[in-house]
Formats: sequence, structure tokens, C-alpha cells
Amino acid sequence: MWPYDALLLDSSGNLYGTTNEGGDSQCVEDQGIYYSCGVIFKLDTSGNLTVLYAFTGAENSDGAFPYGALVRDSDGNFYVVTYQGGIVGGCGTEWGCGTVFELDASGSPHVLYAVPIAGQNGILPEATLLRDANGNLYGTADFGGINNAGTVFKLAP
Repeated sequence: MWPYDALLLDSSGNLYGTTNEGGDSQCVEDQGIYYSCGVIFKLDTSGNLTVLYAFTGAENSDGAFPYGALVRDSDGNFYVVTYQGGIVGGCGTEWGCGTVFELDASGSPHVLYAVPIAGQNGILPEATLLRDANGNLYGTADFGGINNAGTVFKLAP
């Protein structure tokens, strides 16, 4: 539920995207209320919906609440940031400071970068990643950096 950003269209007409919630309904708990942590999905040309990955939000894990559109490389790997999840503590949330996440073409999840608890790199990434011809990923984070006003970051392959 809550698709947050643009869809990605492949050459066969399939659509891919993320939802900010959905998936495991016991992902994270806040004051007795449980939230699901989001999914990566595929909608095929016949209207069949497939969840390709459900984020777990567990401490020091894959992430929670994907924000921004999916980015896909020529090998079929997907990239997205999660607003929370990853390393827990120190960023004003008990759910973690965010991740840069990859779902490879075979469906295997990989955390490429777990946002540190604090620092100049920024915390709580939120916007769609950009990928250059060399495989570098660029993104933004809401907080961190100078005066805690947010950052632009680069993640090399």
C-alpha cells in the first residue's frame, strides 16, 4: 500500500515500483501499533501483481519504507533507498537511519550501504537515486552534513 513514486516500465510492458508500506504486517512496532515496511513489486501486462521483495525492517538489516522510484541497470538489478532501517539508533528513530538497497536480477537482496548513526554522509535518505554510466549511485538525505541540513551523497560501485 502507499505507492510513493514513479513506476518503471520494461521493454515487455511490465511495471515495477515500490510501496512505502505493505508486506510483513509485523515489521516495526511503535507504541503498540505495528507497521509494514514496504515492498518492491511487479505488475505484468495481464494485471498480475507480484511482490518481488518485502522489506523486513529488522535491526541492522535491509531497511524499511522505500522512498523514491526504482532505478534499474542493464543487468536487471534494482536500486532504491529506504528512509529507515539498517543501523539502529542515533538518528532520532528507533527504526534505523536508512539504507541504499539492491535487489539483484536473481531476486537476492543486498544492502549496499547502511547509513551510519550520524555524520557528514547524511541520514534518512529519501529521493530517487541517480546512476551514472560508471555505476555510481547518487542520492540525497534529509538530515546530516553541515548544520544537519541534509546531504548529497555518492556511492561508488
